[in-house]
Amino acid sequence: MPMLALAQLYRRDVPDLPAGPGDCDLLQVFWCPLDSHGPTGYGRALDLRWRRSREVGQVLSMPPQPQVVGREGHVPEPCVVHPEQVFTYPYADLLPEDLCARIDAWEDALMEERFDEDAAQPEGAGTRASVDYQYDLSIPPGWRVGGYASWHRTDP
Repeated sequence: MPMLALAQLYRRDVPDLPAGPGDCDLLQVFWCPLDSHGPTGYGRALDLRWRRSREVGQVLSMPPQPQVVGREGHVPEPCVVHPEQVFTYPYADLLPEDLCARIDAWEDALMEERFDEDAAQPEGAGTRASVDYQYDLSIPPGWRVGGYASWHRTDP
């Protein structure tokens, strides 16, 4: 199974990255560019490897390209990531019922406030975006290391 390097994460760059075994400080993420692998036979297989950064040799400017891929876009392009620490919170359905009710009431109040403000605006004026627990505060969009997983990946 051909494996491609997807990411290299150094502990020095990712503040909450858990320590690897021994004194490993580099987490390498590899994946197979074919759809027919992975635990279900319908996804891409992932492989996580911990290494010691001091043992890594010269970084290749152009990584080797696989001869076969599942589809266009399965081969990552070299890039640099600039980590940013962001806090995530559990999916709303995993919270206690009383807290979920308070969040729902807060969102309803924000929506009502937005509706009132929009009604007072002249036609054609911009509208203010509403804040939503699930998509703005709980699990923000983008890639992350650690934190809570998006519900569509884990199914609560």
